[in-house]
Amino acid sequence: MDRLRILSVYAGPFPAPFGTQGLVSGALEQLAGRGHEVHLAVYEDRLQGKEPSGVVVHRGGASRLGLAQPTGPAWQRPIHDMALLRTIARLLDDLRPDLLYAHHYEALVAAAAARRFRPLPLVFHSHALWRRELAAYGSIPSGLGALLGLTADRTLPKFADRVVALSDAMTREIEKSGVSRHCIDVVRPGVDLDEARPDREESRKRLGLDGMRVVSYLGNLEKYQGVGILVDAVRRLKDLIADLVLVIASHEKQGNRIDALMQRSGIRTLTVPGERWSEVLAASDVVAVPRTVSGGVPIKTLNALAAARPVVTTMEGAFDLGHGTACWIVPANDADSLAHGIGTLLGSPDLAARIAGQGRLWVEKHCAWDDVTTALETSLEKALESRAR
Repeated sequence: MDRLRILSVYAGPFPAPFGTQGLVSGALEQLAGRGHEVHLAVYEDRLQGKEPSGVVVHRGGASRLGLAQPTGPAWQRPIHDMALLRTIARLLDDLRPDLLYAHHYEALVAAAAARRFRPLPLVFHSHALWRRELAAYGSIPSGLGALLGLTADRTLPKFADRVVALSDAMTREIEKSGVSRHCIDVVRPGVDLDEARPDREESRKRLGLDGMRVVSYLGNLEKYQGVGILVDAVRRLKDLIADLVLVIASHEKQGNRIDALMQRSGIRTLTVPGERWSEVLAASDVVAVPRTVSGGVPIKTLNALAAARPVVTTMEGAFDLGHGTACWIVPANDADSLAHGIGTLLGSPDLAARIAGQGRLWVEKHCAWDDVTTALETSLEKALESRAR
């Protein structure tokens, strides 16, 4: 396709070593690698991680109003969003891009508002549905979160000319907003399958995990991630499995939350900064993704599958994966079932190796960056064509 000048928008701190920010970074880096001129407008706040190669990052936010947490609702966000909107409007004049490419709802709203001054095709990359997710954050009442989330899910996607969804289930929900199925492209997240990965034994030595049975979790600690349930599950196993340790890799800003979560847990734990996630993966015997709400595709799961580590997750976190094939699936909010799944894989190395191998094959088939990038280019091109008609 022709070389495009793309202005992408992500309404949040950036970069981060994993999660949605990691997917945004990877997608834009891949597009830049195809020869497109890619710009990204984000908040002023930064987390750990490197900025995507070949992408020009423009920061626009209230620098004196840092977010207490990098995810979830916060009173500072509307102020950051207004500053981001001004940045987008300025970039539309300075860059004169071919299209806007927004990630998540806040970015979609800001991009849709900005393009009133310069009509452009707008592609919305939907990373998560909000009805269940907002209800699960502890910072707002669950009923209000569910109402706001449902309102967003049913009204905002139609602001875009084209929508990129991460799964078939997400596509069905987006259709309920009134977006035609013909305007939705299912593009699963990309994973770097050829990335050089840390050596398992060296990683265990560096982390002080020699001889340990390692269960790990990678990502933020919001309530919907189910980390508290994971702590309860590991507590149930501590007297049954010798040398068991729970390792959590998360953003440094959430260190206090980690400490509070582990206090008086009675289990052996290790917490490390989020940028060491690849070492933690390499050192893991089982990776847990105990998500309690559906609506997205946990990138942490794909990273674990790409690293050929056995994953125990919930029905809400499994998206298109199958039980006993690419991962081990248990009911959400059920510490006993989660403990049983973790214990089963720790106690059955052959089963764990088989599931890990099948998980790696799954991401090779569905998440190779070359295929994902081609699909994203097709979606961008369709948005241009629809706007030209």
